[in-house]
Amino acid sequence: MTKEQATKNFIKRGWIEIKPKDMANFYLVKNNMIRVPDAELTKYSPKEIALIGKVDLDELKIINDAKKIFNGMLIK
Repeated sequence: MTKEQATKNFIKRGWIEIKPKDMANFYLVKNNMIRVPDAELTKYSPKEIALIGKVDLDELKIINDAKKIFNGMLIK
């Protein structure tokens, strides 16, 4: 999928599935109220992605696991 198609899908549906190489798939969503096809996958909003910033892969996996376990959201 091209960047343009992903952008169109994100605008239209409110979500896109991200499939990173070294960690579990997750959804990028406009906000945490958006419904997604697979509720088992973690959802991240653009604001949450900005809060995470640059972390190493191990830290990101821990953040992702905690977010999934507690079904929460990242806040500043």
